[in-house]
Amino acid sequence: SIVYALVTVFIGSVYVLSVILLVSVLGGEQVFKEYAFIVIVTLAIAFAFNPVRTRLQNFVDETLFPARSNFRKVITKISQDFQHALSSDQLFKALTESIHNVIPFNAVAVYLHSPGRLSVRDSRGDPLNETLALKQEHIAMFTGARAFATGDGIDFRRNDVDVSKEAFLRRLGCAICIPLLSETKELLGVLAARPSSTTGKFGEDEVDMLQTICEHAAEVLDRLNLQEKMILVQEERRKIEELNRLKTYFVSGVSHELRTPLTSIKMF
Repeated sequence: SIVYALVTVFIGSVYVLSVILLVSVLGGEQVFKEYAFIVIVTLAIAFAFNPVRTRLQNFVDETLFPARSNFRKVITKISQDFQHALSSDQLFKALTESIHNVIPFNAVAVYLHSPGRLSVRDSRGDPLNETLALKQEHIAMFTGARAFATGDGIDFRRNDVDVSKEAFLRRLGCAICIPLLSETKELLGVLAARPSSTTGKFGEDEVDMLQTICEHAAEVLDRLNLQEKMILVQEERRKIEELNRLKTYFVSGVSHELRTPLTSIKMF
């Protein structure tokens, strides 16, 4: 970071010197004209160092602010991975693997919501609680904020991050919890995580990334659930059609078998 700062100051000084030289030349002054060659050489060096400065900036950003520098790239890649998921299990695996590679975690898990409880479907790092009973008030709670966190789990305060549900998060064993909601605000699942022991807290950029990733995951999960419902409806319709065909065959067979003896009886 020190080298990056020195290179930035050097390039800035060259730019300022160039502006002063240009103004002096246009104004007819001779003070800086004799230094024109030095300035031109310095400018050439500055432009040569500019790519180095850009690389240094990218290196510093990726080292100190990984969530911020990789935000767009990570979101694009994760969205593409989500689109290739053919089931909820594949989606949850892609979700935990992707964010675990970008944000430092001590533990991260994805829970699937089923009537009355949350159940772990995929996890990384230290284990969290496998299941958790859910009351109706808990389900209503998840529609009130985009994220929930403990007071010591984040290093910022914001309206869309609720820090008043610490007891519930302690039961899950996590420091942050982000709901996966459908378009109709139906609770589909929950992402729960604890920060790494090195950082100790989640930053605002990291929470923004988690919220965006969870929104994409919820959209794909909602679509997968809809496809599954459509498949079940089609399967149910196929079964009904098969039953109707068997019923028709049975009635036809029975009527035929009864018609022959009845005809004999009538003839007798």
